[in-house]
Amino acid sequence: MGRIKIGNLKKEDLRNLKILLKNLNTFSQEEVKVAMEMAEEFLEKGKKSDYNFFVARNDEKLLGFVCFGPTPLTKHTYDLYWIAVSKEYQRKNLGKLLLEFSEGKIKKEGGKLIIIETSSTSKYAKARKFYKKYGFKKITEIKNFYKNKDNKIVYVKYLKGGK
Repeated sequence: MGRIKIGNLKKEDLRNLKILLKNLNTFSQEEVKVAMEMAEEFLEKGKKSDYNFFVARNDEKLLGFVCFGPTPLTKHTYDLYWIAVSKEYQRKNLGKLLLEFSEGKIKKEGGKLIIIETSSTSKYAKARKFYKKYGFKKITEIKNFYKNKDNKIVYVKYLKGGK
């Protein structure tokens, strides 16, 4: 896999981030738009943003990213909004690396609980399998949440060693 570095999203990453999202064929145009808005907010506001946005690079090529942030009105709960890896780097532990990186950051910030909300559609089956593999537990499913026959599934993971 080569030397991979995880670091903050930079303005020059935006174009490649959008390409990565579109090339995955998982996300709708609306979802890509929302991810890009979150990335732009992070770049504009930095630490004052509601989001933490990190990217994985190999020789300056964008390979994946993760976005998470504190859940409003909570003391130690975080939402994991996005985690995505380019097709060529899937099944090479990059998703695991990004998740572990996020969990470490969340623990440092005092986080104890991570929440993930996702779709029940087949396009998200690999994501759901990934969450389960790395210790997330399904706690609820809300029928027809996003649209007819597209349920919202909520996963949680309690972190050991959080402040």
